[in-house]
Amino acid sequence: VASVEANAAAPRRRGASPPGAKKMRSTGRRATPVLLLGGRQISLRTTYRLPVPTPRPGRRKGSGRRGKAGVGDYPRLRQLGILCGATPATLSEVARQAAESSSYERARETLARRGLDLDEKAIVRLTGGLGTLSLQLRAAQLAEAPPAAVPGPLSDKRVVVSVDGGRLRVRQPRKRGRRRSKTRHRGFDAPWREPKVLTIYVTDASGRMERQVRSLYDATLGDADAVFALLVGYLRLQGAHQAASLVLIGDGARWIWDRVDEFVTAVAIEPARFVAIVDYYHAVEHLGAAADLCINWPASTRRRFLQHYKRVLRRGDVEEVVAVIHELCVGRLATSLATERDYFARNAERMRYKAFQDRGLPIGSGAVESAVRQVVNLRLKSNGMFWLQDHAEYLLHLRAFLRAGRWDDLVLATLAHHCPSASGSSS
Repeated sequence: VASVEANAAAPRRRGASPPGAKKMRSTGRRATPVLLLGGRQISLRTTYRLPVPTPRPGRRKGSGRRGKAGVGDYPRLRQLGILCGATPATLSEVARQAAESSSYERARETLARRGLDLDEKAIVRLTGGLGTLSLQLRAAQLAEAPPAAVPGPLSDKRVVVSVDGGRLRVRQPRKRGRRRSKTRHRGFDAPWREPKVLTIYVTDASGRMERQVRSLYDATLGDADAVFALLVGYLRLQGAHQAASLVLIGDGARWIWDRVDEFVTAVAIEPARFVAIVDYYHAVEHLGAAADLCINWPASTRRRFLQHYKRVLRRGDVEEVVAVIHELCVGRLATSLATERDYFARNAERMRYKAFQDRGLPIGSGAVESAVRQVVNLRLKSNGMFWLQDHAEYLLHLRAFLRAGRWDDLVLATLAHHCPSASGSSS
């Protein structure tokens, strides 16, 4: 991501609002509570501003209601880095525990042992506040990324990127149906959604991940276009168009490979320095699926078939694999076998594994598989766990940066973007 210095470089007048903020008007001074890191809450009296109302036709709304303009702003507190009614260190600690713990209840217990005795609603409010502000920062950064960025940390590096999907359940209130007698609620549905996770990391000449260069994780509940837009934005900001090589690794999902050409054009890297690879271990799973479809074979025959053609596939002889599966496409399972055959035929040029390894390129997508487990499965996927979509979106973002070891960068960059004079504040 862009550095804190880059975010704070543009001079702003004292009390100025962040870029793109609505016009504000002062309504005088009022008292507001501020939560300190030790758990103490103090009351500060300072200037309060509200958005300038936009003239609209029709009857005027009652006073005191929150419309689309949103809530007000305390400019003097924002200069100190005080957002969402908490100091920067308090906001960071609460949100970090919420993102790191397995649930908000576990986060509450951990914070209570450290002197921050908050209820779950306060933890959700503070976490949502930082998460929403960090998502606004991400949108601003990616919107400013030019098609061909200046040299960045990924210039002249061997860069590997990967995308994959996880699973979580979102909570959707029902708009029709009978209300419950006690709560007067209609209940809710909890369909499964596929959050998309991306990883960006650097490898050495042998294809191993360079540990001294921190990886970057991020995630979104958006569709395939949304995650590729995120990926392209991060690569532009990091100067990946000048990378020594750029490798995209993924499974055989069509939503990945149907966007490869647009991806290369958007990143503005020369096609000669771009390589697309289908994960070898996913390809082996498809070999196993083809063997399992031969239901008249004994187990020993399936085992020998899989062991032999794993070696063939590792050599990059995909045509031999396609030919043998084609010969098996007979009988009532021919259609299913043809699906596996077409998988290998469609991805043949992305399965030249020996040639890739000879060039020192990785052939597995273990990094993104690990990221899906750490970001999604261990925090947002559990029995009886449902999420509102906007809550899941910001928690995915916070959790991704936390697991990538970039939490402090995220908090400081968010402060620098939203607080004119507090980019170096941490207390």
